Amino acid sequence: MFNMLENFVFDLQVQYKDLLTRLTPNLNTQNSCSALDEINIFWYSNMDAIKMYLHYFVANTDSFIFTASTFLDIGDNEQYPFILLGKMHIVDDPLSKYSEVAVKGINGKFSDKLKEQIELTAADNIRILSEYKSRILILPLRLLSQNDETQLLFSAGEKAFLSLFNGINDFKDYFLKCNTINDILDFARDDIENVILFTEDDDQSVPFLQRYESAVKEFNYMFDQNSSDAHKFFFLVYGYIQQSFDVLMSCIEYNCTPYLRNVVSFCYFMLVSENFNDIEILPAIRYKCCISHLIYRLCSKEILACYSLETVTRVASELNFQTMLFNSLATAGVHEKNLSPNKIAPSVEQCLQTLYHALETKREST
Repeated sequence: MFNMLENFVFDLQVQYKDLLTRLTPNLNTQNSCSALDEINIFWYSNMDAIKMYLHYFVANTDSFIFTASTFLDIGDNEQYPFILLGKMHIVDDPLSKYSEVAVKGINGKFSDKLKEQIELTAADNIRILSEYKSRILILPLRLLSQNDETQLLFSAGEKAFLSLFNGINDFKDYFLKCNTINDILDFARDDIENVILFTEDDDQSVPFLQRYESAVKEFNYMFDQNSSDAHKFFFLVYGYIQQSFDVLMSCIEYNCTPYLRNVVSFCYFMLVSENFNDIEILPAIRYKCCISHLIYRLCSKEILACYSLETVTRVASELNFQTMLFNSLATAGVHEKNLSPNKIAPSVEQCLQTLYHALETKREST
């Protein structure tokens, strides 16, 4: 049965590439919604088999899931740091989530941006499916993970947002009491400027109000013309909180580690997940998530891209890169209950240098 299931999923990748190739001409036109519907119908029609694969294979393998980002970006060699940890690597298909946004009938600049993003994502998916086949799979992890039990975690997103304030009881109360950014600051916790990140380039040493205004300017295309500060702040912050719970419950359900490239997504995931350490598998998930994020931050894609992905994978395996890194971290006193990025970074740097040297040695000997 296991071989049949594995072969089925590999065949599904071929079918999905053919589907995307056929739909690509429609993804940046008025027909984009119907094209996205076809993608979701494809995934939902194979849901039972995919879930079996996730439960029997992914959950029992050292699996990393590229998620909470628009696309992997093969053109920028993002596949290299992604494959350095773990035995199975899956891209959580963003196209399955875009349909939830597109179905709301948005228009204007946001609609144009979304169509552009959809087209880029589809092109990247096709490259992954063409060039890396069984090395990197594409599956709609978060689309398929929602059930009655995990919806309980979803509701915690509301509580997490409200915990940023004093004297606000629920969302209705938030929008009743807050309109301007000054209203928000009046009710905000004293440490909110240290808790909140707005964008990838957000600098917490800059005054909070200036950071907020910069974020609003950057994402201006996503707001209605008459949106209040309360609605803008809600959009900027609550979206990441809810995304983090979405990722969290998917990874708990399928016992896998989120590979979070985006620093904002990473920070919110770590913030949200620390409240659930009573879940047995979560400390290990948070530990590996933190390490993989730092690998992305510190890794030289330019050096690794001098070699084929197959070569990098083979040399990393010969070095036993993951064990070497985890042993180095243990020696430095870093473990699942002591996640100090400042202590993790030197070990990551050292092991990456060892990998670069091994790759260069391999090249010189051939």
